[in-house]
Amino acid sequence: MLKGIDISNWQRGLNIASTGAEFVIIKATQGTGFVDPSCDVHYQSAKALGKKLGVYHYASGGDPITEADFFVNNTKGYHNEAILVLDWESNQNARFNEHASWCLAFLARVYQRTGIKGVIYMSASVIRAADWSALVRNDYGLWVAGYPDNRNSWDIPDFPYSISPWSFFALWQYTSSAGTLDRNIFTGDQGAWDR
Repeated sequence: MLKGIDISNWQRGLNIASTGAEFVIIKATQGTGFVDPSCDVHYQSAKALGKKLGVYHYASGGDPITEADFFVNNTKGYHNEAILVLDWESNQNARFNEHASWCLAFLARVYQRTGIKGVIYMSASVIRAADWSALVRNDYGLWVAGYPDNRNSWDIPDFPYSISPWSFFALWQYTSSAGTLDRNIFTGDQGAWDR
């Protein structure tokens, strides 16, 4: 198991070395017009420290193929070094009610362009809102967000959520702390991350 953080421009200037994280997942893009201005600074800092890497796209609910292409085009230098993630949330997402169909189209396009199977991030409540079995059948991993208490430490709580149709999660964001850092675990080891 690895512990890690996810960051964006909200954490610009973060001293990654001081966080205790073994992996860092960084916001890269949103929609079809936003590239996070801190992405490459964070990425290069984490890479220089030898951290495992990931980059994510925050869905805005435009055309999923166009958004996937925007993400792929703006993360080319990170492919085969970082896991690729779709962040699926309701805020600023015009097609949030389309859930699995939109996400499957996005992830399939990323895979078609990169040969990398992406991971989808969503809250535990969103898992219950749709039929995600097509993503499971196509081997897209789950990064689930759920906060059973208000902790802000590397002490990991018991996992209380149903994640069906997935039989396991790849990552769990178990803290959400305004002004500090979201903390996560990855259920595999460094070799699994690399694969």
